[in-house]
Amino acid sequence: DTDVAAAFASVQRYQEKHWPPDLPGSSQPACAPECSLGLFRMSGCRSPLGPTVDTDASICEALRAWLRGAAGGSESVRRVGSQLEFCRQILMRPESFNEGFLALMADVCERIDAHLERMNGSIQTCA
Repeated sequence: DTDVAAAFASVQRYQEKHWPPDLPGSSQPACAPECSLGLFRMSGCRSPLGPTVDTDASICEALRAWLRGAAGGSESVRRVGSQLEFCRQILMRPESFNEGFLALMADVCERIDAHLERMNGSIQTCA
């Protein structure tokens, strides 16, 4: 899906701009660190950097992993909807994130929403 691929590219560009390659959240970390945001908890591994890993770095890496799977069409409508809601919840907490990260999340939300609309259209037309 072109929107999923574009969202993936946006997240990757954001990561490359904000984190050096040897930090979690970069384009090639070993895994995403654990974090939570409100009721949402994102599982991952313990970071070698301990508590210094930013929440936005964790979210970016988890999003990249999820978008990689979604690009292959392996996600259900329900899961895509849940991911969209997670991104929207981030946007509802502007005091917790920097402006650049919020702009990234707005872009990702728009693209996931467009992908979800196409998925729903395919279901309704039995395509």
